[in-house]
Amino acid sequence: MSENFTRSEGLVKEISITGWFAGPEGQQGFEVVVLKKTKRGSRYIRTLKPGEKLDFGERFGSDHIALAVDLRAGRYFTIQRNFDVYERGRSIKVQAKVRYRVTDVANVAMNHVDPLGELRDKVIAALTCELKKHREASITPKTIEGIIRGVEYIPDLGLMIVGADIIDFKGDESVTRAITNRDDLDYEISIKQKKLQAELDAEKYRADVHRQIKDDDYQLKLKHIQQRLNTIDLTNPNHLMQLHSNVIPQILASFDEREKKLLETKIGLVNQAVDAYISDQKAIKGEVNYNKIREIMQGLLPTQSQSQLKGLTSGDIIYDDNPGNTGMDDDIIYDD
Repeated sequence: MSENFTRSEGLVKEISITGWFAGPEGQQGFEVVVLKKTKRGSRYIRTLKPGEKLDFGERFGSDHIALAVDLRAGRYFTIQRNFDVYERGRSIKVQAKVRYRVTDVANVAMNHVDPLGELRDKVIAALTCELKKHREASITPKTIEGIIRGVEYIPDLGLMIVGADIIDFKGDESVTRAITNRDDLDYEISIKQKKLQAELDAEKYRADVHRQIKDDDYQLKLKHIQQRLNTIDLTNPNHLMQLHSNVIPQILASFDEREKKLLETKIGLVNQAVDAYISDQKAIKGEVNYNKIREIMQGLLPTQSQSQLKGLTSGDIIYDDNPGNTGMDDDIIYDD
């Protein structure tokens, strides 16, 4: 900055010493430094104590300068600017009062062009460097105050920082707004992605359920057919007689030993053929056709003749072709 910060803050003021009515004197809380101009700059002459005045030669000499340095407690300067933090593109706005005091009047008055400006720049440099090491969420007023206090005493400047009051600090509004807009957009995209994924999952679930229902129906159908076939045990004559007790005498009288064995053999072939057909259908997940099973049975066991059942005089045994019937008594009908 081109402006002399030390002078603009009133830390050092030049007092007019020329003229009859100009008579600077030492003041409480100030030190008045008397300097003499030289070819190489200024030379320190003395410091006026409170109430002490310039002598006649100092007042009327054109080569003398009087500077009043403010030593009062409570002096401060204000810092208000943005500082970058650890996150890329993020910054915080800091407003703080930096309290300081003078430790060396000569250094402040003579040895530096703008000592207070230099102190301010050192504080800004410290904040710039240190805040970059902190994430925004971790920064507190104590963090900022600690960084400012870390500058402390600078003997060469004749000034020392004694404290800091953090008036305000917050995220940069433009950066925050940009990040908020980006977060809103990311959230909207995320919601759309989740909605689309949910729809895909629902469609997949419906397809899985439909496929499972078809599989369950197929297995249930096979189980039902197997149960029906298990109830038809043609190799057991007792089963026939339990189902048709009214023809027990005719059955016992009509079958001799040879014909029983022949019938048992044919029935065994029927069972093998039916089992093979069901196994083939299971392997290809095909539908078991009742009529097909009946065709197999009819092909191996033709309708009853007089040579096979000699003693049946009251009726004939035939196979019912109605696929809606179930059970042994539905498949074999005694017709009077």
